[in-house]
Amino acid sequence: MKFFGGCDVGSTYTKAVILDETGKMVADTTIRSKINAEQSALR
Repeated sequence: MKFFGGCDVGSTYTKAVILDETGKMVADTTIRSKINAEQSALR
């Protein structure tokens, strides 16, 4: 089975999602963004 991921790093929140090949969401998270966008994406 294939999985697809996406990450949106904004000024206040960072959101990430994992979808399976049928488009069903299998995991998601929302965290407060750091000053450095790269640190937020890695976290």
